Amino acid sequence: LGSEARYRGKDIILGPGVNIIRTPLCGRNFEYMSEDPCLISKMSPELVKGIQSQDVAACVKHYCLNNQELDRHHVNVDVSDRALHEIYLKGFYSAIMEGEAWSVMGAYNLYKGQYCCHNDYLVNYVLKDSWGFDGVYLTDWGGASDTEESIYNGLDIEMGTNLPYNEYYLADAFLERAKESEVVRELLDDKVRRILGLMFRVKKFDADRKKGEFNTP
Repeated sequence: LGSEARYRGKDIILGPGVNIIRTPLCGRNFEYMSEDPCLISKMSPELVKGIQSQDVAACVKHYCLNNQELDRHHVNVDVSDRALHEIYLKGFYSAIMEGEAWSVMGAYNLYKGQYCCHNDYLVNYVLKDSWGFDGVYLTDWGGASDTEESIYNGLDIEMGTNLPYNEYYLADAFLERAKESEVVRELLDDKVRRILGLMFRVKKFDADRKKGEFNTP
């Protein structure tokens, strides 16, 4: 997977998907691994390591609780803390702590009334503070919905919002806030630092970066 992505000139491959398979009607089950969090926690770090050995970042997704198709952009998932950590976060934890994944993609749904792509508890507290994730956190396409939350709640890259680029939540509105606030500029620096770090990890500027292969025997 990593080698083919490099051959195609890609820097990030949008996988692995490590959400729990809970219902046969979930539209992403074809790329998720299992209904068993223990099995996922063994598979996901090895897949991440394999992809990233080819100078391509793995992007572990969809963080988190993305387990149904019905109303997936608006459903507010209600789950106990124990189930969240022992079942739904287990694959993500392993992919990051053991696989050392370089990027993570947020989910469309909400958790505790806040969208996962800029969820303070999930991104700031769990992913970045508790787990020490130092990579890039990005949205699924169109997954951002609020400038303030995107700035303060750990979102690094906004992808595919269905607006002109300057109208993205992390575009002109972010720029205006950065001009007015030193705190916002510090948060901007952190986002930029993570993005540059990812570029160096995939050897974006190195002459000896792997070229990749396609359609090999």
